[in-house]
Amino acid sequence: MRRILTQNLVSGMKLAKTIYSSDGVILLGQGMELRPQYIKRLLDMEIMSVFIDDEISQGIECNDVIDERTRMEAVKTVREIVQCHTMGKTVDVRKAKQHVNNIVDELFYSKDILVNMSDLRAKSDYTFYHMVNVAVLSVMTGISLGYHELNLRDLGVGALLHDLGKVKIDENIYNKTGKLTDEEFEQIKQHASYGFDMVRNMEAVNVLCAHVAYQHHERFDGQGYPRGLRGKGIHDFARIVALADVYDALTADRPYRKAMLPYHAVEYLVAMGGTQFDPDLTSVFVENIAIYPVGTFVELNTKEKAIVVTVNKLHKTRPVVRVLTEADGALLKQPFELDLLNSPTYFINGIIEEF
Repeated sequence: MRRILTQNLVSGMKLAKTIYSSDGVILLGQGMELRPQYIKRLLDMEIMSVFIDDEISQGIECNDVIDERTRMEAVKTVREIVQCHTMGKTVDVRKAKQHVNNIVDELFYSKDILVNMSDLRAKSDYTFYHMVNVAVLSVMTGISLGYHELNLRDLGVGALLHDLGKVKIDENIYNKTGKLTDEEFEQIKQHASYGFDMVRNMEAVNVLCAHVAYQHHERFDGQGYPRGLRGKGIHDFARIVALADVYDALTADRPYRKAMLPYHAVEYLVAMGGTQFDPDLTSVFVENIAIYPVGTFVELNTKEKAIVVTVNKLHKTRPVVRVLTEADGALLKQPFELDLLNSPTYFINGIIEEF
C-alpha cells in the first residue's frame, strides 16, 4: 500500500485502509474500489490523503504502532468529551483513562516499531485526532525514557486532554487562514489556562494531567506561555507533550499551510532543541519517528526512484526500498528491493511527494 493525495485519486483505485469519521462510523471500507462519487465525497470532507493498493506498492504494509480500532475508539471518546464540555454536560473521564491504558499496553508490544502516523483525518476532525496522536507520541517517549507504568498512564491522560481548553476558543480563530491579530493570539493563549481548570476539576484525574494542559506551550528558553517558565521549571510531562504537540501539528494539513514531511518536521524539532524544546527529550523523541515512513517515494543518489518498504529503527536513514525506475525515469519491468543498510554506495537523495 501507499499513501496518495486525494486530489490525485483516479476512479478504479483500490482503498487499502478503512476511512472512519471521528465518531467511529466507517465512511469507506478497506478493499473498496473508488468511484467518482466517493472521491468527490472525500474531497468535500477535506480528507487530504488516503492509502491505496496498486502494483507499485504491492505487499507493502504501513503498520501503525497501535491498532486502528484502538485509535478510532480513543478519537471517538475525545470527540464526546469535547462535545460534553461544549454543551455544559458532565464529563465521564473513565473511558478516556481506559483508552490510555489500552494505548500504553499496545505500545509496550510495539517498542521496535517506528511511528508511521497513518490516520486519515478530515480537516474538521483535526483536534480529535491531534489529541490522540499526541497521547501516542508522548507515551512512546515515556517508554523510551523508562517511565513506570503508572507514570505512563498519567502522561497519557494529560496528553490526551492537553488541548481541551480549545473548546472555549472561537474555532474561526483556529481555522483562520491569514495572520492572527495580536488580540486573536491572546485569545488562543488562554486555552492553556482554560484546559488547566477543566482537567483539574475532573474526578479521579491526577493534578499532573492538568499541569500538562497548562504548560504544554511553555518553552525551554522561557519564551512560551502562559507563565514564561523555562528549563526544568516546566514539568517533564509537559516538555514531552510540547514536542508531540508540535510534531503532530507540523505533519498535519492545516487551513493555513500544507502538512510538513516527517523528515522536515524532525529537522525542525532538532534545530529547536535547547531553545523551544528540552534537547535531551528531543533526542529521545525523534528516535521513535520514521523519517522515511513506509510507502514514501524517494529518489536515490543514483537518480533512481524508489518506494520505502520497511524501516530500520537503529538506522533510520537506511531503509529497505523497492527501486521502480532507471536513472532516466524509465519504469523498470521488474522492480527490485534494495537494503540500503547493506548497500553503502546508495543513499536517499530526497523525498518525492507523488510518483
